[in-house]
Amino acid sequence: MSSSIRYDILALPREEDNLFLTHGADLRLFEVCKKAEDSSMPRGINCMQLSEDKYAALVSVIPEKVSTSKCVAWNPSPRLKLIAIGQQTGKVSLASLKMLDETESPFHGCEFIPKQNRPCLSLEWNPEHPNLLAEGLDKSRNDPSLLIWDCASSPTGESQQGRWSQKHPLAELGSSSESVLSLAWLSGKRLVAGFGKKELRMFDLREENATRPHMVSFTKYVHGVCVDPHNEHRLASYNEGTVSFFDTRYFEKPILTLDRPGPFTKLAWCPNRCALLGALRKDSSVVRLFDIQQPEPDLTALEDDITLPLLEHTIGLKGKQCHSFAWLNSQRCSMLTIGPEGDVDELTICQRIPLDLSPLTQVSYGSESGLFHWASESIRKSDEGRLLDDVSMQMRRRAGDGYGLDVAKNRSIVKENEELYRLWTLLDLVSRLKNEGKRLGSTTNPFPGIQTILEPERQRGEDGSRLFHSLGGDIPRRHKYISEARKSSMLLCGWDIDEEVEDEGRSLDDFLKRLELNNEFERAATIALFHGYIKKAVNILLGGASEARRDNEKRAASLNLISMALAGYSDNQSLWHEICRQRKDEADDPYLVAAFAFLTSEPNDVESVLTPKANKSSLRLTDKLAVACMFLDADKLHVYVNQLARQYTDEGCLDGILLTGLTEMGVDLLQRYVEKTGDVQTASLVACLAGSKGLATNGKFDAWIEAYRELLDVWQLWNERATLDVQRRNGDSRPPSQIFVSCNYCGKSVSGEASSVGGVGGVGSTATPGSNRGSRSSLLRHAGMGGGQTQPRTESCPGCRKPLPRCSVCLLNLGTVSSAVKYCSSSEAGSSERRIAPFDHWFTWCQTCRHGGHANHMERWFREHTECPVTKCSCKCTTLDGAVIAVDRTAAAAAARSLSSY
Repeated sequence: MSSSIRYDILALPREEDNLFLTHGADLRLFEVCKKAEDSSMPRGINCMQLSEDKYAALVSVIPEKVSTSKCVAWNPSPRLKLIAIGQQTGKVSLASLKMLDETESPFHGCEFIPKQNRPCLSLEWNPEHPNLLAEGLDKSRNDPSLLIWDCASSPTGESQQGRWSQKHPLAELGSSSESVLSLAWLSGKRLVAGFGKKELRMFDLREENATRPHMVSFTKYVHGVCVDPHNEHRLASYNEGTVSFFDTRYFEKPILTLDRPGPFTKLAWCPNRCALLGALRKDSSVVRLFDIQQPEPDLTALEDDITLPLLEHTIGLKGKQCHSFAWLNSQRCSMLTIGPEGDVDELTICQRIPLDLSPLTQVSYGSESGLFHWASESIRKSDEGRLLDDVSMQMRRRAGDGYGLDVAKNRSIVKENEELYRLWTLLDLVSRLKNEGKRLGSTTNPFPGIQTILEPERQRGEDGSRLFHSLGGDIPRRHKYISEARKSSMLLCGWDIDEEVEDEGRSLDDFLKRLELNNEFERAATIALFHGYIKKAVNILLGGASEARRDNEKRAASLNLISMALAGYSDNQSLWHEICRQRKDEADDPYLVAAFAFLTSEPNDVESVLTPKANKSSLRLTDKLAVACMFLDADKLHVYVNQLARQYTDEGCLDGILLTGLTEMGVDLLQRYVEKTGDVQTASLVACLAGSKGLATNGKFDAWIEAYRELLDVWQLWNERATLDVQRRNGDSRPPSQIFVSCNYCGKSVSGEASSVGGVGGVGSTATPGSNRGSRSSLLRHAGMGGGQTQPRTESCPGCRKPLPRCSVCLLNLGTVSSAVKYCSSSEAGSSERRIAPFDHWFTWCQTCRHGGHANHMERWFREHTECPVTKCSCKCTTLDGAVIAVDRTAAAAAARSLSSY
């Protein structure tokens, strides 16, 4: 091969095949192959070694002469299998790159011929519309320089042996006096082209007047235009030794320019990694890589010159010149380079892998394949670049949203999790019933379950019952059991139906109306049947059919059919019973199945209602328990409830709290739930809620609460942890003071209040502000403060009597401490009022050099200075916390009043 030939290389713009094309004296198609483990590297004229374990095998050669070709473009469509070859005369030839045993493309040999002969400078296929080809030409007198060809349109030129030539382009863009040096397609039918070394123009073929540019950027960076495949708004171009980055949303000027020595010859974005650009300089042996670290620039800051965070490094073979390069569309981040003799090498980019250790001692790292998360000795791939939404992240998000001891708020936070939503709905219902004075059975448990409510009645042998009142005698007479415990259990199930007015149907009507408003027509009709109202059930189904007809014709037809079937019910029609008994399981809704099972079962049998067939949905747990409370005798009800409680406890399903309540069995259920899901947050909040209501503490309760408190500390959610601690405290007792100003000598608190209340670091006195006036006056005198109406002052430690530090500005001893109080006697009320000291006299000091003084003095000093006021101290105190913020005295006073409440 002659070294005077300039070689180029193109990779197949698809991921399914590792194919590349070399462009020199001819066009050759190669396939990247991996060497077998136990075999040697293939040798021969049709093979090239790319790396230690890969080689390129020659697939085909373009038979036509391409010595006059200027540029080549590879069609992205796997169906067309075409390349476009731009000639010196401006003609574009289509050639088929067929694999072995493949037929040629029907477009092989076809041509696009412009009106005037001039060199073709650039070619680009549209990646979304592969039938569109953009051609950039040298300038001409009367012919536009940017042509759009459509290979799918009918040819208008000559045709010979299936090959045609097209002379009329789909669109002619640009002017005739400017050359199109480079071009690139954006999304859809938009493209950007570099014209005449002076401007970039953006065209939109969808517009009516597509010949006029949509946007224009007057710049000299018009060579090598390319668009980032991961960000349609980002494009790059160059001019001589300067690479520029543009954003199509701010197209007036480049957002970043990089000057490097030597002229560039090619730019290309990596198809496997976002914001990675490869750039090749003329006669260079390395490819320069620009790795943009900021995905999106701040467009609001573009009025000034900005600098995108950028990493830059090079890759190549030492001492081996590179004519061109192409990115491979494989999963790995690698490229192919071609040398002056047509030899090809593969280079793999070893990326900088960022690591991050979370507060949960878990590791996250990123690579070209995405974002990975390492936890519990396993690596799990993220979903669309985001960490897996596991239970720890869910708990942290809920904690930040205020997930705590406010039951009503918890319901709104977890509304997307049906199991948790039902749990907090139940606890909210119990709390509201307690507040309304309604007693749930004879138990004293503040959060009882149905087991707890029913057990005392069963032990006493009480089993009150009465006959079921039916409409017109159509439903067989059934025994319906009524007792206070059963009514309380049904109330927990949400069946708030007053037995005293049941015959009139008033409370039942209200309950059914709520269900209809929630679009639960099948459930409402079935519950009406359970209470003996067939006509009411038929009317509900008819009303539901009318509502469903607006958006669900199938449901409307089903409800109409079911209503007709119910209307034909008669206890004396054995044929109706037989047909409904055989066909009831074919209904789609479990409530309709239960309705027909109820009507076709024996008077004292509701097992078919409570226990559906296998693989069939059943009623809600609340409705099943309410039906059981209505129609099962005491022994059967006891067995049924205990069986369900054991089942839900073994499964760790929170719905079982309705059965167990917050009892020992309920604690076991919560423990099983924690073991199954890891959600210690919900278990600890339920435990805190139980403790705040006076329930006896449990060892598991304490373990859950401590585990959750530690999690909040690890997540640095200290406010949430402190709020939880305050909310779960019993009574109104206040915690002792934990933060105070201590003496430099004895370490005790210098606060007069802390001394008087015996706080941490005080002098041990048990006197309080509410004690008699004489003891308080003597205490203040002992602390160096004046009594009576004057403002209390202390210039020495109440414990060791050593002087307090001096103010760095006024050089006086700090005389009014941050928590000092003054007592203003009220002769009318006969009581004392506690007030906080003025903010100007508070202690304030630097956490680095430990120098300080009165707050107002330090504030005035640092308005004009940045260094510490103490001589020979060079500490720049104000710069440690960022910009100096003026003190808001109103806010400070409000904060002081809130602090004084403790």
